[in-house]
Amino acid sequence: MCSQVNAQYGLVGYGDNAVVPRMVTDLTDPASFATAAQGLKINGATEPGYTATAFALNALDGQSDLFSFRSNAVKNIIILTDEPSNGDFAFRGTVGGSAVNSSVLGGVLTSNNALYNGVLRGTSTKNSYQTLIEDHGGTVFNLNLFNTSDQTIVQQFVTDFANAKLQETLDFCQLNPTNPACQPSASVPEPSSLALIGLGLLGIFTRYRRRPVASVAV
Repeated sequence: MCSQVNAQYGLVGYGDNAVVPRMVTDLTDPASFATAAQGLKINGATEPGYTATAFALNALDGQSDLFSFRSNAVKNIIILTDEPSNGDFAFRGTVGGSAVNSSVLGGVLTSNNALYNGVLRGTSTKNSYQTLIEDHGGTVFNLNLFNTSDQTIVQQFVTDFANAKLQETLDFCQLNPTNPACQPSASVPEPSSLALIGLGLLGIFTRYRRRPVASVAV
């Protein structure tokens, strides 16, 4: 199905003092992604996660900072948070003139053929994102698994996470065989490549336990 590994990873931050989403890094390699994650902040009480996800897909009206998605990319968005989406008001970003609520975001994910995943903690947080994730080919992972010093548990999470992301991409291509990303010349990530993104995310979790969105384009 693939001749080479060519995955790229981008990162959106949100929920700092400015609240609005911001590009921490454009799509890049895993090592640069992990380095960029060190620029995340943990201050802020308002977390417009729906708006941030739309930002990650270049979908906000008038958005100037755009991710450089390749034309044949499978877009796999991963939100990492312990807070439900809140503060998604129009002045923080709109899609088609409307504030980004769950329904608007669902339309954005569908129009982009995007996969959506969450690494979440707390009942209200899961309630905020779970339906969107389940409706867009993704999985909810437990952020609490990172509240441990047992590296065996952490490594198992990274392995399970990487394997799930690979399977999602393969499933996507089975369902969408004519998609440009699924053609013989396109690149699909191998488990070892996705393990790197898991390790990059581990770097985020150990230092910043909330409020990043990882925008992943494969």
